[in-house]
Amino acid sequence: MSTRSGGRRLVVVGIDGSEDGLRALRYAVPEATRLQAVLRLVHAQQQIVVLAPMMPLVPDPTLHEVAADILKHAEQQARELGYEGPDLEAVLATGPRNAALLENSQDASCVVLGRRSAPLQHLVGGSTTSALAAHAPAPVISVPETWHPAPPRGVVAAGVDESEYSAGVLRAAWAAAESRGARLELVHAWRPLLEYDVAIGARVLAQEWTDATRTSLTKWVQDNAPDGAVEWTVQPRYESATVALHEVSETADLLVLGRHGHGRRHGLGLGSTVRTMLRAGSCPVMVVPS
Repeated sequence: MSTRSGGRRLVVVGIDGSEDGLRALRYAVPEATRLQAVLRLVHAQQQIVVLAPMMPLVPDPTLHEVAADILKHAEQQARELGYEGPDLEAVLATGPRNAALLENSQDASCVVLGRRSAPLQHLVGGSTTSALAAHAPAPVISVPETWHPAPPRGVVAAGVDESEYSAGVLRAAWAAAESRGARLELVHAWRPLLEYDVAIGARVLAQEWTDATRTSLTKWVQDNAPDGAVEWTVQPRYESATVALHEVSETADLLVLGRHGHGRRHGLGLGSTVRTMLRAGSCPVMVVPS
């Protein structure tokens, strides 16, 4: 994970007054403590609230008071959760939430967001997590509703494919595993479409592909691994990437993915696999920029 802002580390967490924001804060506090990082809480004040049809809008002063209270409560919660750093930053931003978070993450080591638990909010307002993961200059960590601050399993998993983009994923996953004292599982999954799978003889192909991929992936890791003592294994999975990664997320503390996986060019946004895992991953998912 990178060090920014004049050599210091900075963990940014999106606060919105909901249970999703509180869950992100619960994850971000030990993350900041582990990285010896400054914690920055960011809340974007809502601009317009309609109380009900035929009723007036909530005035700006009231909205500001509500937003300030949300941020103040989050500061108190951060301290109660164990954050002891002398520099606890609280930012009350204006404007659209995505833009505010993006502006305040330019010097971040990582950004932590709670995955929205209400599907309707995705349909109406879009996904803040996907938007930040697609554009933020720092890794974005999405914390799902299924996450609880329980004893860790000691496993960091990463989806890699030996492409130029995966080298950055390997570095980020390696650093995450090293700082946690965790084992690193490197997963590469592939499978042809079902109709071709049957036609070409899946059983024979699966074994040949698995053996060849294990050899090439092992060499790739040896050639690209950073310095540091991390126990690692490679896991070729003859399976669709989304299925394989979801299975891995059920037993990992963190799943690390690249923003532009499978050879996607810079600037094309998130791949379908990353989007799916941001919505459905069982553990926190970190998306690493190219």
